[in-house]
Amino acid sequence: MRRLSVFFGYQFNGTRIGRIDRESAYTEALDNVNSELESTNGISLSWDYWGLANNEYIGDQILSLLDRSDILIFDLSENNLNVFIELGYSMALSRARNKKVLIVVHENVEISQIGSDLSGKFVLRVNESNIIPKLSKQIRDAAKEYCANNSIGFVRDFWGITEGKQFHIICPEIPVELRTQFANSEETNYLRYSKFADIDSLIYVKTHLYSVDSTLVITDYTSEEYNHSVNEAQIVVGGPAWNRIAREYQKILPVKFEDGGDGCDDPLVVKYGDNVDKLIPVVENNQLIHDISCFARLSVGSKKKVYLVSGCRTLGVLGSATVFLSSECAGNNIEWLSSIVGDSDFVVVFRTQPFYGTVSPAILSRENVEFLFVAGQHNVFEKAL
Repeated sequence: MRRLSVFFGYQFNGTRIGRIDRESAYTEALDNVNSELESTNGISLSWDYWGLANNEYIGDQILSLLDRSDILIFDLSENNLNVFIELGYSMALSRARNKKVLIVVHENVEISQIGSDLSGKFVLRVNESNIIPKLSKQIRDAAKEYCANNSIGFVRDFWGITEGKQFHIICPEIPVELRTQFANSEETNYLRYSKFADIDSLIYVKTHLYSVDSTLVITDYTSEEYNHSVNEAQIVVGGPAWNRIAREYQKILPVKFEDGGDGCDDPLVVKYGDNVDKLIPVVENNQLIHDISCFARLSVGSKKKVYLVSGCRTLGVLGSATVFLSSECAGNNIEWLSSIVGDSDFVVVFRTQPFYGTVSPAILSRENVEFLFVAGQHNVFEKAL
């Protein structure tokens, strides 16, 4: 769960909206946002509500609150000088630290009264009856934008992204007997990608890595045409059935996909201690309820990393591709996972839900992760969850 702190700056003895009504509106707006974002985006907002000490300089305490807060909201309706000072400090912070600053003014106040330096800034106009829905929307949008902007750093660190870095993406290759005619290089309308399986995951990974850093050098292969040593970061997409590279790496994992036979799903077999679990997609009335996704990070040598992106079905693979790249939840997922595994190698297994032909990116937590293994001494994987 990504926890964000919200600061409200306002004059206590408000002349437009009373203090009790104002603070009640702030609380209800935050409750509205939390009820939506906690389940869909893994974001939780809290309001410190001042909590000032009597024996310390108030100005320093306020500045400390501003420093710790992620979303800062200021009501300028009363033209309070203290609120303006706090706003100015926060606007400077927002440039350096990507904090989100919102300005609120009562509808009965002329915009010209808040100063020309703020002209051009978006100002939320509210009254007693619409402050809750209007503020709820602005806080929700600010929280989502804040997490998206600040997730880039997490994504860079997780994937080891640096300027000009090379990635090799290795996809499953569709067996010859199942390919279309366009996979034949002698075909007039030859299409190289028509022999790639899990191409939706390939496109997702490739485009999202480029969105983080356009200088990356990303090359894609099928497993059958790949003959490189691990000199660059590898992203191995898909399970072992059609991907021989995935088949090799699977040998060192505490989980493995087994052949389920014709027309059946390949179960993910998880071994820990004397226990063996088999996970398969859940299907009801021919509709997929959830697929099984598996993501692993492995170290090869002292510097090279291998990322295994797999699942029982195609959507399970796509779920694995999205979990640490989606702007909606990658930052939260990486932050949560890193708090447990640090920089160690790991294997995480979780459920992925379909969503209109694609997937809803999973939000990882102790409650909805099926298994988590972390590499300990001598690179032996130990069950963490």
